[in-house]
Amino acid sequence: MKYKLIVLDLDGTLTNSKKEISSRNRETLIRIQEQGIRLVLASGRPTYGIVPLANELRMNEFGGFILSYNGGEIINWETKEMMYENVLPNEVVPVLYECARTNHLSILTYDGAEIVTENSQDPYVQKEAFLNKMAIRETNDFLTDITLPVAKCLIVGDAGKLIPVESELCIRLQGKINVFRSEPYFLELVPQGIDKALSLSVLLENIGMTREEVIAIGDGYNDLSMIKFAGMGIAMGNAQEPVKKAAGHRILALNRGENEKMLTVKILAPEEQILGYLEKQTIVRDNPYTTPILKEAAADSYSRLIGPSIEREIRSDLTEKAEEGAIKVFGKNLEQLLMQPPIAGQVVLGWDPAFRTGCKLA
Repeated sequence: MKYKLIVLDLDGTLTNSKKEISSRNRETLIRIQEQGIRLVLASGRPTYGIVPLANELRMNEFGGFILSYNGGEIINWETKEMMYENVLPNEVVPVLYECARTNHLSILTYDGAEIVTENSQDPYVQKEAFLNKMAIRETNDFLTDITLPVAKCLIVGDAGKLIPVESELCIRLQGKINVFRSEPYFLELVPQGIDKALSLSVLLENIGMTREEVIAIGDGYNDLSMIKFAGMGIAMGNAQEPVKKAAGHRILALNRGENEKMLTVKILAPEEQILGYLEKQTIVRDNPYTTPILKEAAADSYSRLIGPSIEREIRSDLTEKAEEGAIKVFGKNLEQLLMQPPIAGQVVLGWDPAFRTGCKLA
């Protein structure tokens, strides 16, 4: 299989600790493009924050692509054509804002070359500004001063504080937006159906390539989908552990161990936060007679029905992808084995003794 497209995450993958491309990587990637392989820069960054790196790699000369906002926008960097665009529904933005405020976290979005937020001194807001080389515009009224619609919002803060917020928003806005962390301290809030793998599939269909022709390299939680999707998925050495664990052979090994009754596999979820959310949705007012019953019903429905159902669905999806990956690896190894000469350095004459059609030599 000849690979035709290389998809690169930026922070922690393409760029170094100074958020720069090393001279060696730059020269290598330009040389690869000269050989006809196209590049895609796929990042949660806004388009403004990716453009300098795309220009540095001369992607406009070689037909490269930008997937910004985790794939919310796809741009042909040679023609500057907007190939795909998706935005957050206007009605969810106030919900995201109130959730951030309730949990004492900062929320931000983007407007051209600026980051808009009410908390310009938040260290995580400043980190996002540094990553994208963007100015921060502080406002006293986030909901009034942003320009709708927006491609993405970002809630930032300590990882421990983001975990319950992520769980709450995943349940509360299910079917409306996608919620995930690109870094332990960055909670990405993007349109429904937006992640790097889905947007990559849109791009491939547009340019007439298949996933088997793609190499995807990343390190973050938001790179998991494209690493699993690509013909060859590579997790960086500095990747978060869940990304490294995405390797299919680990999933299959766990399944075999469970089938042999050597171990038990369980997906851990933030159960306390999930139950808290379910109770908040079902208990309208506190009542000494009905409240305990409703709490017990919520706990029972989650532990007996909802939780196991979600776990089965996740494990089924992981197993299916792992089996597909195993078949690909087997096929590549078999091809290399069959194409090897039987005796190295010697000419071998093969004889097919076919009595009906005649003997053949090769």
